[in-house]
Amino acid sequence: MNELQGTSVCFVSVAPGYITKAYETLRPKAGVKTVEATTGKYDIAVMGSWPNLQELQKFVGETRSYDFVRNVDCYPNFGTWNHTPEDGSTRTPATAWTLIRTSNLGKTSDELRKVAPILNVFQTIGAADLVARIGADNFEELLEITRSKIHGGPAIVGTETFPTYEL
Repeated sequence: MNELQGTSVCFVSVAPGYITKAYETLRPKAGVKTVEATTGKYDIAVMGSWPNLQELQKFVGETRSYDFVRNVDCYPNFGTWNHTPEDGSTRTPATAWTLIRTSNLGKTSDELRKVAPILNVFQTIGAADLVARIGADNFEELLEITRSKIHGGPAIVGTETFPTYEL
């Protein structure tokens, strides 16, 4: 079995008009911690703790079986780090997920650790090398952090950012 560490993230695209149904259907699934609506090419972000790749694949298969689901892309967590704000809170008014492709995983990861608004970074495999969760006081600040601190980071080859919102 391929062990996973901590929280992995999956992004789900659904048919028009089915975001709330997807949220309500996925939220109670085994291993799921949180479900958020996103903007961009995905509609839902799912954070969960699955102990191994087989359990994650089971979740993906079940999710793909729903007739309203169009696509599921998952990023298994093989290593993670977190920033905890000074007040201990983990919620911020504006949040986003950023998929990061890099030519030097160590260098990029080290630099991202210095960016306090980055709440979590997951090392993964596939279309992205890192998945970052960003928090800010507002969406303007979120966009500035993404543009100046992530897009301009060392060895960054490409990024995709998906702001989130509450249903």
